[in-house]
Amino acid sequence: MPYHRTSPLFSSGPFDAFGPGSNNAEISDNGRTVIDLFGNDRFVISGNDNLLIDYFGNDRIEIRGNGNTVDAGFGDDVVRTFGNNTVVNGGGGDDRLFGGDGNVSLWGGRGNDVIRTGAGNDYALGGAGDDVTDTGSGLGIHFGGAGNDTFVIGADIVGNGQKDTVIALDFGNGSDRLQVAPEILGDIASITEGKVDLVPVLAAYDADGLGVADVGARLAHTFLGAETFAEVAEFLSQFTPNESGQILVDATIVTTNGGDTIIALGVTQDQLLAAVA
Repeated sequence: MPYHRTSPLFSSGPFDAFGPGSNNAEISDNGRTVIDLFGNDRFVISGNDNLLIDYFGNDRIEIRGNGNTVDAGFGDDVVRTFGNNTVVNGGGGDDRLFGGDGNVSLWGGRGNDVIRTGAGNDYALGGAGDDVTDTGSGLGIHFGGAGNDTFVIGADIVGNGQKDTVIALDFGNGSDRLQVAPEILGDIASITEGKVDLVPVLAAYDADGLGVADVGARLAHTFLGAETFAEVAEFLSQFTPNESGQILVDATIVTTNGGDTIIALGVTQDQLLAAVA
């Protein structure tokens, strides 16, 4: 039996549905599609390659397995993922999404969301609303979307023995702010304006199975995931390869003494510095 504490209202093959009420369940099997309708629920996903679609309620979801996809639907949800190759869409509401050390793609959707990831190759996509995004260490892409967003560059990229890269895709879309840890401000080696090729960056996510097309396919049949994906896909459609196969974009590039790189696309050095909180 793949569930503990609360059993599904309906179950057929790889499909399960939970009814109204506050459910408390663990999804320990692999490859299941789970629908939850109403209630403030708690789910633990310990299996792999599952799809959880939660419609309404303020939910708590913990993802321990790999390859799982979650659409949290409407409500102020808290989702924590400790697995790899995880895709989460917060949906409607003011959500808090947290990633661990695996490669994750966390999409806030509507509402004023807080998105924080750990190490790994991570997407932090705020969507509509005034969002806070922080990709931690490793390779991180911030996409604030509509609204007045805060892009956080934390101290965890300093002195960790890695050459981390953080990219703000749409910085300046609205009254966005850049929140930089004092440890980074004291470790800056250079700030320059130049061209950045997005092809190798996007290719890294494709290799992890978290490219835009992959995530779009995983969210296509969820409650609100397709809406969030459409916003990102529309933004990225403006970037087309040149005859050499490169996608060159104007950017301000900040490097640290430890070899870390912070890239803000489409803004000048003065604009970037003026936005530092």
